[in-house]
Amino acid sequence: MLKKILFTFVYSSLILLNNCDSESRSSRMSSTNSTNEIDNEFDNFNTDFDALTDSELAEMIDYYAGHPSDPHLPYGVLGASDEVIEATDPRELADLIIEGKDFALKEVKRNPRYLFSLGRIAYFLNYDKKANKWLSLAADNGSPAANAYLGYMAYYNDNNPKKALTYLNKALSSKYDDSELREILGYCNFNAEDEGFNNKGVISALYNRNWSFIDRDEKNKFYLAKIHETLWSNDILWLADDSKILLELDPSLSKTKESWLERGVSFFGGKSALDAMQSVAIQDAKRLAILYNTNPTAFKHIYSGISQYMKGNS
Repeated sequence: MLKKILFTFVYSSLILLNNCDSESRSSRMSSTNSTNEIDNEFDNFNTDFDALTDSELAEMIDYYAGHPSDPHLPYGVLGASDEVIEATDPRELADLIIEGKDFALKEVKRNPRYLFSLGRIAYFLNYDKKANKWLSLAADNGSPAANAYLGYMAYYNDNNPKKALTYLNKALSSKYDDSELREILGYCNFNAEDEGFNNKGVISALYNRNWSFIDRDEKNKFYLAKIHETLWSNDILWLADDSKILLELDPSLSKTKESWLERGVSFFGGKSALDAMQSVAIQDAKRLAILYNTNPTAFKHIYSGISQYMKGNS
């Protein structure tokens, strides 16, 4: 019978987790290693756990930390989603690492999923150096899930879509697939220049949430308002393969849109310049509709950027 992991509050765990927070992965875009991020953070702790057999350790790691989408997870074992890991007391996660790390390292060549699972936990505890080390070792020994999480780290922590794309494609080719992988692949595969947008700078700024770039020129407000207006037009339904594109649009922006369109003449100082920007915006709105057909993730990310900017500057 599997011994239950002893999630006891031990002094070593308190030291280990000092300054750790419960920050979600999506908020870690610019995170850096903390001052207590050292290579042996999990290596020198003594615990009062009862000794567990290798089979008990394997079952415990799979049960508490296996990823539901990991193709190497045993049949019938559900594992724990990222949401469950994030909601778990960090001290409990630290205890699981302390108890299981030696076994996972010993087993990595035969069963890399155990080290992947502990590397994933280390990532959520913000021990990025250790997470990268364990995930890399697991990936080198055939864990597709480890490649996926190395891709997440490259995207969120390093802001390196090219590097992330390499890892994510490796994971996908090894039959690892989940919604987050698909979402980030959509982000990494998007390039404003490749999609043929007229106003590449603003589209890229929306995609990367670079509000300061948009703020440089008041004309950009008219451009965004005109895009929003065009996306609501019947013409868009002829371009988008799925009418659900309308469900992505935010009707609460109508007042801001009208205000920015009315101020268009003052933005440009003349009708000819205004008409030229209007034409650019209409064309780019249509390109966004076409993008919805091929990369709906990128479309949603860009449009949510429009929504955020308009709401924040209304």
